Amino acid sequence: MHPDTRHKAIIGIAAFIAVGVYFVNDENFQKAVIGFFVAFAGLYAAYFALHALGWVLFSGERGTGLRLVPRTGNGIAWGFRGLFRSIGTVSGWGWQGVQYAVRAVRNSQARRQWEKGRPERERQAAEAARIEAARQQAERQRIEEEKRLQKLAEDEAHKLRVEREAEITAARTKAEAQVRLDMQAEANRLAREHEEHMLSIEQERLAIAEKRGERHAALLNTLSGLVDKSKE
Repeated sequence: MHPDTRHKAIIGIAAFIAVGVYFVNDENFQKAVIGFFVAFAGLYAAYFALHALGWVLFSGERGTGLRLVPRTGNGIAWGFRGLFRSIGTVSGWGWQGVQYAVRAVRNSQARRQWEKGRPERERQAAEAARIEAARQQAERQRIEEEKRLQKLAEDEAHKLRVEREAEITAARTKAEAQVRLDMQAEANRLAREHEEHMLSIEQERLAIAEKRGERHAALLNTLSGLVDKSKE
């Protein structure tokens, strides 16, 4: 607080107290003046006492005090904090120990339960292995049966294919033989027709030659007759 402001405030409060004393003591001015100075001195003394107490207990106006209350509070807080931290640490260790013990008990119970159920698990595992082996055996048999059926189907298809090829080959051979026979018959027919045609041509030639011979013979006879007649 500024000194002038502090001085004015103390004077005002002392004057207010003096007025109160004046009216309380039947308007005794002397007591009012004494009350003013006593109040003025007491207020200044109280101010400086409070200022000193604030400097000792706290940091004061300039922040250079002993700060006993904050330090004591910090010490108490640090002590309580350390106490609670220790309690928390010990409690944490205890809780970890309890958890470890509970975990150990649970693990032991689980181990005993596991050992108790071990024969049943082994039986179930053996049963599962037997079922799996039977399934694999059935699967192998199914695959072998499928292969066998597929092989039979392939053999049957091959047999049918060979038979069809043989039938086709026989039909083709028969058709080719028939074609050759037809061609041979056609060739024979053409040869016979050609021979008959040539024979008819030869016969026509012979007939023409005979007619020519007859004409020549007739002509010769006529000429010989004429010659004989001319000789006579």
